[in-house]
Amino acid sequence: MKRYLISLFIFVLMGLNGYGCTPLWFAGGAAAGAVGMHVFHQYRECPYCKKNIKKDATVCPYCQKDVKPLEDSN
Repeated sequence: MKRYLISLFIFVLMGLNGYGCTPLWFAGGAAAGAVGMHVFHQYRECPYCKKNIKKDATVCPYCQKDVKPLEDSN
């Protein structure tokens, strides 16, 4: 959610500062945020090294520690 709001805020500000049409930038920010949220939800944080790893990973590719895969909440 945080990445969505940041990208939305940046695109709206660019539109308000005369770089383009505000509704166009608003739509661009919303689309970029939606794509970012989709990608973001495929990853989670390693409990040991705090790097982003895939949700279903059993070994962290960075610190090589065993991690439990998350249960799919769908």
